[in-house]
Amino acid sequence: MNRRAFGISSRRILALLGATLLLACGGNTRSSPFGSGRAAPAEPAQVVVENRYWSDMTIYVDRAGSRSRLGTVSTNQTRTFDLSPVVAPPGASVAFVADPVGSADTYSSPRTPVVPGDRYRWTLAVELAHSTLVRR
Repeated sequence: MNRRAFGISSRRILALLGATLLLACGGNTRSSPFGSGRAAPAEPAQVVVENRYWSDMTIYVDRAGSRSRLGTVSTNQTRTFDLSPVVAPPGASVAFVADPVGSADTYSSPRTPVVPGDRYRWTLAVELAHSTLVRR
């Protein structure tokens, strides 16, 4: 069969094959050993708050004395919060703060460094002084 009969030249076939190959290979830089020079975005750190305290809690992240609100966790509930790099940049030392709704008291966790992709589990005990923070 003659390719000229269909109006397709060898150059067009090569160009179409090249374009198809580029589209097929260029979309996934994570699996490529060479990559594209761009770093894949890191997953944000997360904090899982389990509230065993008798009151609902408003949860904050404290970085260098500046607090940012993450949200509220109801009594006997567990909630997961993403730590945005704006609120808790990688490498920053942060503490989590629990503020019981309707109370003047607050409780702070020990300070911990923020590592992208890490997951922190903060269990607020019935007696807040017995609360635990675990980093995984």
